[in-house]
Amino acid sequence: MLQAAEIADFFISLGNAENEDPMTNLRINKLLYFAQGWNLQRFGKPLFDEAIKAWKYGPVVETIFRKYHSYGQNIITECSPSFSLAGFTSDEIQLLLDVYNKYRTFSTSRLVEKIT
Repeated sequence: MLQAAEIADFFISLGNAENEDPMTNLRINKLLYFAQGWNLQRFGKPLFDEAIKAWKYGPVVETIFRKYHSYGQNIITECSPSFSLAGFTSDEIQLLLDVYNKYRTFSTSRLVEKIT
């Protein structure tokens, strides 16, 4: 099973490569929420173990929020130095690409609206 931090790094790497709506703490947490839901629907099991909490601006994985808290509303530009796709299965990569491609054109504020 993946860690939420690995999935966050995946989204950060895609966002930086694509130059889409910037990857912020808020945006990453929304994408994690969608990824968890899609994985539950598609495969009947969670993608990661960390709890998702309901906060004012929608769902948050608290460990991810704390990890990127110092960025505030600024763009998160770098993945963890240890980030690698080696621990991802092909199904996980496809699911995360599907989630990213579905929501990549949505502004972060639109993602918040969809959830709250």
